[in-house]
Amino acid sequence: MTDISDVDAAKAVAHPLRVQILEALYGEPRSPKALSQELGVRLSSVARHIVVLRDLGAIELTGTRPARGALEHFYRARWKVRVAVEPVD
Repeated sequence: MTDISDVDAAKAVAHPLRVQILEALYGEPRSPKALSQELGVRLSSVARHIVVLRDLGAIELTGTRPARGALEHFYRARWKVRVAVEPVD
């Protein structure tokens, strides 16, 4: 198991779309294009957050395939999102 720092975890969930992406990628691998369609969000937004999550180590590239003269990338989650809320004294 990989150690995850609190800072990296906080960065990963600092944006609601990143949480949605992590949740979607916890099942089967998906491409940014598929995520864009599934989440109803622009591909450019998904792609930007994919880079952040990949750089944090929260997701990993599982494969590629040619698609219309480009290369489609597929990712899966390495972290499962679980948010715990504790009461303040």
